[in-house]
Parts: sequence; structure tokens; C-alpha cells
Amino acid sequence: FFHGFFHADPHPGNLLVCPGNVICFLDYGMMGILSSRRRDHLIHLVEGLALRDERRVTAAVLRLSGFNRFENVHDIEADIASFIQDHLYRPLKDIRIGELLNELTRLLFVYNLHMPSDFFLLTKALATLEGVGRVLCPDFDVLAHLEPFVRKLARQRTSFRTLRRDLYSASLDLQALLRDLPAESREILTLLKHGEVRLKFEHRGLENFIRSNDQISNRVVFAIVLASLVIGSSLISQTALPPLWNDMPIIGLAGFCISGLMGFFLLVSIIRHGRM
Repeated sequence: FFHGFFHADPHPGNLLVCPGNVICFLDYGMMGILSSRRRDHLIHLVEGLALRDERRVTAAVLRLSGFNRFENVHDIEADIASFIQDHLYRPLKDIRIGELLNELTRLLFVYNLHMPSDFFLLTKALATLEGVGRVLCPDFDVLAHLEPFVRKLARQRTSFRTLRRDLYSASLDLQALLRDLPAESREILTLLKHGEVRLKFEHRGLENFIRSNDQISNRVVFAIVLASLVIGSSLISQTALPPLWNDMPIIGLAGFCISGLMGFFLLVSIIRHGRM
């Protein structure tokens, strides 16, 4: 959170406790890197977990995943609230990182959320540390130790120095926008002048309507064929067209049988879909 990188393989063989309670990390072959923006998102995530705030956790997860469709936010928030209740109101000895990761993976899969690779590397590192922590102190409460850390991060993020840095960065972005705006506007006008601007429309939510129209069309065609078969069989039945069975043309009888089966299947299909 402070420096933007972390040891991604902190198993007991890579950790030493030196005199004076100094922790020494060994073997930096596997490291994770977090950009400033991702660190901010993770800070929001840690704050939400420490405060058991499902809305804040949901917002942080959406930012981390780059999720830009918000029609299912309430469903995601409800599942994350259930996730917090199931996994985060326990001491460390009762928390199972494997179950937690499986549940998180399920949520990501259900809502098609794609987290950055460093997030999963961080999760792996935390899972390894969980094993070490369980050996050293089975009753260790992670969230109780996170709360003062989160308060320190919050103070740092709202400090004058941080606000001045963010304001300076925003001013640079605005300056670049104002510098490039005339040239890009001229380019857009040139494309409009030469008729090279194309608009792309994407229809959403019409799948059910299209499927319903296809079903209606298929049923209408099916009914027309059925009616034609009944009428044709009736006309043939009035003739003495051989071969005959009890003075009835077999072709006409076969037509009636086929039309009866078709009518039965059409009725079953209508009843199955609940639309009479």
C-alpha cells in the first residue's frame, strides 16, 4: 500500500525473525507490483472489509475489475454482503482461505468480473501468510489489526501533500486535454466533411423479442401447413382414389393421421410455454 510492491511467496522458508523483532524476507524471485490507482482501489477494499461495509467492498471490486455495467450492482452487493457474513466475522483459526477464494472465484465467474493478475498474486501471498499466522496464533483477528492500519491510510490519503499531488496530476491531464483538443476537433471535422464518420448502433435487450417473433412465425407456418393438410385430406376423402380401405382412400386417412399428430404436437408446445 505504501511502496507498490509485495513479496508474493512468503512461505516460512522465506521469512526470518531477527533480533529486535525485525522481519527479514528472503528470495525475491516472485514479486507483485501494484500501480498507484490499484493501490487506491485496494485501500477502499481493505476499508470496506475492516468496516464490514458491503457497499464499499462492491465499489472497490468493480473498480478493480474495470466493470462498467451497473445493472446488476444490487445483486453483486447482496452476494458480497453474504460473503462478508460467511467469512469475515470469525477469528483466523475459523477462516479457511481455500473456501474464501472459491467463493470469491464463484462471484467473479457469475458476474463475469475479470480481476487484474496482481490481485490473484496478492491473494496467493495472503493464503500463504494465513498458514503461517495460523501456526503462530490461531486466534489472530485480521480485521482487528486492519482497523488502525486503515485509519492511518485514510489520514495519508486526505493529507495536504496527497491532495496537492492529485491536484497537480489533474492539472497536467487538463493541460494535455486542452492542448490536444483543437487538433482532434479539426480531425473530426475533416472526417465529417469527407463523409468518413460511421456510427455503430448496438441493440440490447431485443433477444427475447426476436425469439418470441421466431416462435410466432414458426407456429403460424406450422398451423398453415396443418390446415392445408386437413383440407387436402378432406378433398381426397371425397374421391375414390385407390388404394381404398373401407371405401376410404388410404392417402386421405394418412393425411388425417398426420394432421392429427401435428395438431397434438402444436397444442403440447403451446401448453408447455404457458401461452394458450
